[in-house]
Amino acid sequence: MRMVIVAGTFMALMVSSGGCAASGQDAPPPLSVEVVLQKKTFSLGEDVRLTMVATNTTRLETRVSLESLTPSADTTHLAVVDHSEKPVRYVGVEADDYVGEKWQTLGPGQRASRQVNLAALYDMDEPGKYRVRCYATVGSERFYGQWQDFEVVAGKEAFHRDIEVTQARPQGPKREAVSLIVYALPESNMAYYKRFFTEDSKETTAYKRLARVDSRLQPQMLLDSDGQVHILVAERPLTESEIEQQAKALPSHRAQLEKRYFLWYRTRASDGVLEDRMRAGLPKQSGNELRLARTPEGRVEIHEFRSTGQDMGVYPPQAKDSKADLSPLPVESADSPGAAEAKKPRGGG
Repeated sequence: MRMVIVAGTFMALMVSSGGCAASGQDAPPPLSVEVVLQKKTFSLGEDVRLTMVATNTTRLETRVSLESLTPSADTTHLAVVDHSEKPVRYVGVEADDYVGEKWQTLGPGQRASRQVNLAALYDMDEPGKYRVRCYATVGSERFYGQWQDFEVVAGKEAFHRDIEVTQARPQGPKREAVSLIVYALPESNMAYYKRFFTEDSKETTAYKRLARVDSRLQPQMLLDSDGQVHILVAERPLTESEIEQQAKALPSHRAQLEKRYFLWYRTRASDGVLEDRMRAGLPKQSGNELRLARTPEGRVEIHEFRSTGQDMGVYPPQAKDSKADLSPLPVESADSPGAAEAKKPRGGG
C-alpha cells in the first residue's frame, strides 16, 4: 500500500484578468497544492522525492508556475527544518537562475504537477528527522500547510574504513575519529566522510557528501606524517546514454565526458576539515587508474597505475619533483562534467 502524505498548500500565484484573490480569513485559498512524499524514511544519499500538485479551486482561470523553488522567489515557498527546528541550508540554484518562468493557465478544477528531489535543494547530508512545510501567497496573504515529518537514516554500507587522528594544538592535543563510508543505493553508491570529535566538552558528528562512486573501484583513505587525512575515490562514470545526451549540448566536450574521473580530498592541517583538492580525468580506453601511496618519509602521493598493475609514478607527471604536494592543483576544467554538476542542484528535480 502506497503511503500518501499531504503537506498542504504551496505556491504563490498570479491571478489572470478577472480573477479574484482570497478575501476574509475563512475563505479558502484560490490555489491548493498537495505535496506527496514517496515515503517517510529515506536512506542517506538517497533522493527525497515528492510530487507537487497544484489545483485551481476557483471558478475562473488562474495562472500558476511550478518552476521556481528558491526560498527568495516570490512565486514559491518551501520550508525545511531539522529536529531542532533549525532551518536546513538551501543548496539549490540562486533566485536569479529562474529567469524565464514557465506559467500554466489552469481552468476551474484543473491541476498541474511536478516532481521534485528535496535532497537536491536542501542540505540533508546528516541522518536525522526533518520537517517540511509548504505555503501559498495570494496578494498579501499567506496560506500555510501543516508540517510533515520524515527521516533520513544511514543505510546499508558497501565500504567502511576508520582512522583516528590527533591534532597538535597549543591548548593540548585534539583527537577525533574519521570514517570513509560508501552507502549502497539503488541508483549508484554514495561516498561520505564522517567526523566524530569533542569540542568544548560537546560531542559532534559531522558528515560531508563526497560523490557518487564507481562500485568497481575501492575508495582509499590514508593518513600522512603531518596528521592530514587523504581520500581518493573514483566517480561513477557516465553511461553511454548520458554521454550522448550531454554531448548534444556540449559537443566539443565529448572527450571530457568519456573520461574516468578521480577525486582527491585532503584535510586542512588547521582544523581537520576535509577540502576538495583535485579532480583528474583519465581516458577510459587506457584502463589506468589513480591510487594513493605513502612514501617511506610518511608523505602521501597520488600515483597512476596501468591496468597491468605497473606503477607509472606520481600523478600528474610534472608533480614528480614537487614532493607530491598537489594542493595547488585546481579542478581540471571549469567546464568539466563535475564542475557543471556542482553548479546545479544535486539529483535534479
